[in-house]
Amino acid sequence: MKRFLIFLLLSHATAFSQNISGDWSGEISISGMKLGFGMYISEVNGQFQSVMDIPEQKAMGIPMTSTIFSENKITIESKEMRGVFSGEYKDDKFSGTFSQNGASMPFSMTRGKYVMKVIKRPQEPKPSYDYEVREVTFTNKTDNVILAGTLTVPKGKGPFPAVVLVSGSGQQNRNSEILEHKPFLVIADYLTKNGIAVLRYDDRGVGGSNGNPAISTSANFALDAQAATTFLHKTKGINKKKIGIIGHSEGGMIAPMVAANPKNKIGFLVLLAGPAVSGGDILLEQQALISRANGESEVEIEQNRKMSMALFQFLNENKAKGTSKEELKLWVMNYFTSHEITIPESMTTEQMAETLANAYSNPWVQYFILHDPKSDLLKLKCPVLALNGAKDLQVPSTLNLTTFNKYAEISGNIHFTTKEFPDLNHLFQHCTTGSPNEYQDIEETFSPEVLNYFKDWIVNLK
Repeated sequence: MKRFLIFLLLSHATAFSQNISGDWSGEISISGMKLGFGMYISEVNGQFQSVMDIPEQKAMGIPMTSTIFSENKITIESKEMRGVFSGEYKDDKFSGTFSQNGASMPFSMTRGKYVMKVIKRPQEPKPSYDYEVREVTFTNKTDNVILAGTLTVPKGKGPFPAVVLVSGSGQQNRNSEILEHKPFLVIADYLTKNGIAVLRYDDRGVGGSNGNPAISTSANFALDAQAATTFLHKTKGINKKKIGIIGHSEGGMIAPMVAANPKNKIGFLVLLAGPAVSGGDILLEQQALISRANGESEVEIEQNRKMSMALFQFLNENKAKGTSKEELKLWVMNYFTSHEITIPESMTTEQMAETLANAYSNPWVQYFILHDPKSDLLKLKCPVLALNGAKDLQVPSTLNLTTFNKYAEISGNIHFTTKEFPDLNHLFQHCTTGSPNEYQDIEETFSPEVLNYFKDWIVNLK
């Protein structure tokens, strides 16, 4: 449940006496994950232009869209990423609050270029590989989307069992790259070396894949995953009876959507931190756990929980037609009027309502919140392995594994296995607290114990 700060922020400023031109660097915490950036500000005739770099995401030279600076106050809005930075200039430093998708966190930047940390990723494989690597494309004919990916095939005659890797929320490349970690590359390398072919692909609008993710939902992404399994069924050297899907986070919700239809002939599923409850329930638990890990007060956590529950109910009441941005903004303003809500000092009530309306009017967000995987899970007949880390704060282990077991019992699927691994976070890294804030600093990309566990499970399938 993975999306990061790739906003397009912007410059429109009034003249002021302080000279803020030059290089700046800072750090912001997005859902508990620290992300560093560099920003270069230049002035032309009293108008300011800014360019931002986010080296960890290989996003360089990003033009800013709209910045207002007056009386030592700065407001930077990102319409595309639905975020607002509001801060104060003092002692040659900007300090304030960044608000995005209803969440707020402290933010600051100081003079100087951003220097990226030296990051070690010891598990990342390097060429040359001891197996065949094919660059491939396949088509989701329903949505007319062409997807590009990499198929790795073990040495030998085959036929080989095969898996499709499906990423979590947000658009990611075929390696599911996050904070310099490449978990899908690590998984593909390990499985292929152990006799299992692996297809991983760029999400819509990323890398070599086309399509517009802004108008797509999990249902559309399920069609992409289905197209990937269809491609494997048509590929020589693949065991057609042992084609499965490994889905992480939202990918663990998408995988059952594909396998629930017997026409897709899915042989097995591995759900890595996959949700067994609705997206709304996931977000409620996630917000509370991460907020608590970040030191927020129980009063604020309960305020946010009650508002989120009410908002999700409002979305559900309008599920048939969808909820527009204007309807959402009006609802939020009315809620603020009738309830006690803590709003960041750097934002007005209307700005906060606008931010929330932008976030929750997104088609993917509404679909995710309202989708309950129950009906898909009850239809599964193939073997399923559901794994979670005990310290996962994004898709809490106990809630989801317990629900998986309940649905397996109801459906009579005796080939449904669940397992919890201690001391692992949402990315299946060994961790201390499980907070997303730790992801980048952990050198391990993916637990070798978990890799070996689901490798053995796949190999031993009858």
